[in-house]
Amino acid sequence: MKILIMAGGAGTRLWPMSTKAQPKQFQKLIGNRSLFQMSIERLRPAFSYKDIFVATNQAYKNLVAKQAPKIPKQNIISEPAKRDTAPCIALACAKIALSDPEAFVSVLPSDHLIKKEKNLVRTLTLAEKFLKENPEYLVTLGIKPTYPALGYGYIKVKSQKLKVKNIYQVESFKEKPDLKTAQRYIKSKKYFWNSGMFIWKVETILAEFKRHQPSIYKRLVKIQKSLGTKRERKTIQKEYPKMKKISIDYGIMERAKKIACIPVDLGWSDVGDWAALKDILSKEKENLIKGQHLGIETQGSLILGPKDKLIATLGLKNVIIIATDRTLLVCPKEKAQQVKKIVGKLEKEKKQKYL
Repeated sequence: MKILIMAGGAGTRLWPMSTKAQPKQFQKLIGNRSLFQMSIERLRPAFSYKDIFVATNQAYKNLVAKQAPKIPKQNIISEPAKRDTAPCIALACAKIALSDPEAFVSVLPSDHLIKKEKNLVRTLTLAEKFLKENPEYLVTLGIKPTYPALGYGYIKVKSQKLKVKNIYQVESFKEKPDLKTAQRYIKSKKYFWNSGMFIWKVETILAEFKRHQPSIYKRLVKIQKSLGTKRERKTIQKEYPKMKKISIDYGIMERAKKIACIPVDLGWSDVGDWAALKDILSKEKENLIKGQHLGIETQGSLILGPKDKLIATLGLKNVIIIATDRTLLVCPKEKAQQVKKIVGKLEKEKKQKYL
């Protein structure tokens, strides 16, 4: 089993702390380690460093090497342009296949929180065992939902199991629902949160790219021919930016015929926005404070700021306040998912210094 850690995202919903220079996966949002470092450490000692690969943007290659110095340099796969997760995974799997064409690969995000780490390792072992007998399948991990979440996509499974305890055939993938739909999903017990975690045999996923994304695959073949040669870097620089920009969910998972789902309880959160971080780290009515804060009649709020800056609040409830040296974000907790709109507007107005 090879592990592929995805570490190229921008984390725009955690602006202004998550920036283009240092996005959320490299930030120490929880404890004294970054989310990226936590994603690697939870896999040790079950997996050796030589079997852990990292896919990231070219701009973050040095950050990856600095935060994970024990990962072999050749295992850091950098993309020269942001083309979403499908091309990124295709490139990484092609590189893994070069040295081990029979490899099984677990694709895991670098910016998620997993409290029940042993459950993850056990589940990856179960997935590998299943794939050894059923290599034509793609496996996805479905998180057992604890409430009708509106910010996650869902996986619907069929009733019958795939001759293996706790593994189901996937019926369909569902977009982020409204509240009424999410409540119906929870009641049916056939729906799970889409975790963005996948396991497959490397030759199977490359065959799926050939079948469902021929334009990406065509350029990937050109890259494959150059791997391990002096032309590798130049070929990737030329062909990769021309690949179709599409996610692995839209590009492959929603089109493939044989997909299995393993429902898991991982104590999981995607730390997708400031409200999610607040809920992870403190109780609903409590304030979560980092830095200097003077509060009067303030509750249920997340307030983060530099040590040398006092943030004073009066009469606030369920508010997000994030202060950095040059920016200040203030928004209601229920609007936290929309912070990326601010990033979009800053980009449109070319205010790059705030990004």
